[in-house]
Amino acid sequence: MQEKTCHRCNQTKPLTDEFFSFHKTKDGTPTCGWCRECHREYSREYKTKMRKSPQWSDYLKASKSRMRTTARGREYLNRCKRQERKRRRCRLRKLPATYTERQWNAAISHWQGRCAYCGKECTPTQDHYIPIASKECPGHVAHNIVPACIECNVDKSNKPAREWLGDDSKADAIEQWLTQQKTDMVSENQLTYLNTQNFLRGA
Repeated sequence: MQEKTCHRCNQTKPLTDEFFSFHKTKDGTPTCGWCRECHREYSREYKTKMRKSPQWSDYLKASKSRMRTTARGREYLNRCKRQERKRRRCRLRKLPATYTERQWNAAISHWQGRCAYCGKECTPTQDHYIPIASKECPGHVAHNIVPACIECNVDKSNKPAREWLGDDSKADAIEQWLTQQKTDMVSENQLTYLNTQNFLRGA
């Protein structure tokens, strides 16, 4: 079997479709000297860099506005949304999803029917403080859900909350409350366990 050394990571790998891309050449050679993993890594780094650029953000908004003016563009945007919803549901299935209606009502009561981010009165929506797309996301649980107005929820999207807020004091207040939710949840689980054990002993 033929092998090739990647020009980026300097690792020698089998010259197969699993490790190198062949889709742009006729003679079966890779499209460039990088392996697939290096291409993916470079793409992730590039996207992360571009997301922080105001010019790129403005370009994307303008591009989406142009797409909405044509039927083909609208279909493309809708297809992207459907795909993202599918990925989101898949990620949710692999993460804990123990959030209850009682916990949500308690959260709304704590924040007095206001958005935890901007503080305005609203019909709150559930926002994941640590986005589901993040590897650090603990899941759809009480210590990761905050009530947010639809505007803040949409604008924050998958951005890190502290970075998006730009206000450490507000972020500290939210994180302190979320930590308390985790503590309360652990205490509640322990109490449920003890009550179950006592019930079984009595039986």
